[in-house]
Amino acid sequence: MNSNANRHASFFWALILIAAGLVFLAPNFYPAIHPWVVIAHYWPVLIILWGIAKLFDAVQARLHPETAHPPLFTGTEVVLLILLLLFGTLISRIVLAPWGQHWRSALGVQLGSGDWENPFLNSYVFGQTLSILASPKPLVLIEDPHGNVTVEGSETTKLDATIKETIGARDRKQAEKIHSRLKLQWSSADGRYTLEPYHGKLPRGGADVRLDMALSLPLASSARVTAQHGAVKVAKLAGPVSVQLTGGSAEIRATKGGVSVQGRGSDVEISDASGPVSVNGDFTGSVHLAHLEEGVEFLSSRTTLHAGRLPGKLVMELGSLEISGIRGPFDLSTRQKDVDVQDFKGSVKIADQDANVNLSTGALPTEPISITSTNGDIRLALPAASSFSVDATSDHGEVSSDFAGLKVDQQGPQPFMRGSHGHGGPTIRLTTSYGTIRLMRQDVGKIESSRGNIARLMPALHGRSFTQSRLTAARVVKNSGKEMATQLLPRTVTPPSATKPATAKAMAMR
Repeated sequence: MNSNANRHASFFWALILIAAGLVFLAPNFYPAIHPWVVIAHYWPVLIILWGIAKLFDAVQARLHPETAHPPLFTGTEVVLLILLLLFGTLISRIVLAPWGQHWRSALGVQLGSGDWENPFLNSYVFGQTLSILASPKPLVLIEDPHGNVTVEGSETTKLDATIKETIGARDRKQAEKIHSRLKLQWSSADGRYTLEPYHGKLPRGGADVRLDMALSLPLASSARVTAQHGAVKVAKLAGPVSVQLTGGSAEIRATKGGVSVQGRGSDVEISDASGPVSVNGDFTGSVHLAHLEEGVEFLSSRTTLHAGRLPGKLVMELGSLEISGIRGPFDLSTRQKDVDVQDFKGSVKIADQDANVNLSTGALPTEPISITSTNGDIRLALPAASSFSVDATSDHGEVSSDFAGLKVDQQGPQPFMRGSHGHGGPTIRLTTSYGTIRLMRQDVGKIESSRGNIARLMPALHGRSFTQSRLTAARVVKNSGKEMATQLLPRTVTPPSATKPATAKAMAMR
């Protein structure tokens, strides 16, 4: 092995050790510097330096062809590179991602102050309050605050704002100078009230300033919030609410006007809204919608959803969508997302790719139902008294039905199910490829659920007396359906030793 290459490698790792020591030594003299934040931001520099060292070795090899040189990467170095990539990515996720706040606290980063954006500055907190008389139905605009925004309606005729300023600066004198330049104020024109974030020139364009706002507005107010990297909360307003996110989250509840959330961010939660609701954008967290009295619209790069009303709730995660209590017309198009819809009414149209679709309702169907899936299963459970006509096809899959009178053909590459049940009723179209279609009776679903409950319960019943087992099983079946009370009771044999002597003797004689 080339001795020069060994010296180069030793020199490279010596520099790494020196740099790591300096990073962890710096907080002893400059407490605002957080070593793990510096590492999370700049760890890819190690790979760049390593590449430069390898490039230098390659140049040396060309200049000295007579000397034997080691390979570009040894097996040990490949393993080390993989570990470095995994470790660096993990640290960045933990320290810098919004969901990792508790980890950042454990690593010594002060949260809520914005100092993780510039670890070389100290944080200073200031506060101010602003108030202005408002018109009967004001429109309030909050534009581009870097921080959290809370807006709540109250019995007041004024617009009140309490603002917490967190300023990153080298020292308090510089922080006070930045604070004096902020000069937040209300401006009004024709019933529109704007809270201006800052005036004047600020260092780095105000990137080291975080503004957390709490606003109290008249109940009849409308609000438009444009926020960056913060949480927006709005509650108890009668007018329309619009939120534009660039990172961060939105929580909107108890509103009477329309609600609109746009942009990109993490979590979105909207509940108890009387007006139409629209969510448009890509959100990496979860979307919670509940108790929405008018139309619902959700648009993203993967999912398009329209619904008449949502008196129940909707929970959308990265790979799943669960809905209960939706009211049609309900139109959903998505991909790579398992869909579970319970207690639906009205027309339904669902198109899904590479995922399963499961629908169940206790209401008799009166509107068309159309479900299309690619590489996924379809399960539809309807009441036994339902009336409908069905046309179902599974390309290279299977079909089955719990309803009598339907033609089910399992032969060939495209099994199908066709026919009518009951008198009249809507049309049901079910189509999938490489998946199973099952049309179920709602009571059959309940029976299967009861059997599963009892099967899970039996290990816990082991060792109990006959009376305890019988009563417990009976309670489970009673909750699931009276028609199964006798059929599903487990047959328990009580050994003679567990009975009274006279009874045991009588049993032994039988």
